[in-house]
Amino acid sequence: MNDKVGAAAILLVYASASDTTTAFSRVLNSRTLTFHAAGSGTLLDNETGSKWSFYGECVEGSLKGQKLGRVIPQPGSWFAWAEFHPDTDIYAAGAH
Repeated sequence: MNDKVGAAAILLVYASASDTTTAFSRVLNSRTLTFHAAGSGTLLDNETGSKWSFYGECVEGSLKGQKLGRVIPQPGSWFAWAEFHPDTDIYAAGAH
């Protein structure tokens, strides 16, 4: 999912096989990329059509070999977040 946290453009990737979520910066070489799912375990960026792994590495296309910068989220509990951020949107698995 393409999103922003403040001014930072981020990509959230959920891998169902490992039940993990990873976050990356969508900015690469001063260019903001937009991603969409392209099958099991891969993403495509809309700007170049390059193919990316769920680990933030470009595996095919003009950006092959490039890596997205990893974003380390701040761990916390939902009840605390919800208290301080009551307008947070919640996405269901089938909603995107």
